[in-house]
Amino acid sequence: GGAYREAREHLEVACALAPTLPPRAPIEQARLHRMYAEALDGVGEIDASGRQLMEALAALGRPLPRSRAGWMALLAGQVARQLWLRLVPGAHRAAPSRQAPLEEAAIAASRLVAYYFFRNQMAELMASVTLASNLAESAGADAPHARAGAFLAGMVGVMGLRSVAR
Repeated sequence: GGAYREAREHLEVACALAPTLPPRAPIEQARLHRMYAEALDGVGEIDASGRQLMEALAALGRPLPRSRAGWMALLAGQVARQLWLRLVPGAHRAAPSRQAPLEEAAIAASRLVAYYFFRNQMAELMASVTLASNLAESAGADAPHARAGAFLAGMVGVMGLRSVAR
């Protein structure tokens, strides 16, 4: 509780001041928004947390869709990418210079899962978790990949596709 409240206050000020300061690298902007989102989530401000996670992804050049059709297209594309990653293992790894931004995007996308879960937006949830898994795998990041992969496998299992989940 208390630590999240304090972090929330400081990160809110930092986000408010950021546009008035010299431009920062996209990954730094994204990390600030993601950390603010995590503090907001820690004090129960789930909607505000989700908005900050969307800002983090946008800062990394990965804005999320605004329409249902856009979300369905994102989901379809990410499912296709997931299949490609299974068929051609190792061909997806990003260059080392691109791995940190991909990992940051993976963390932000995986945190959005709770936001969409609580809003009962299943297409957005599935697209976010599949995106997170794909980004983490491309970045070579174990922790976000494990979290997103576990959730993705659980969702596929719940949908009755147990053989795919394995």
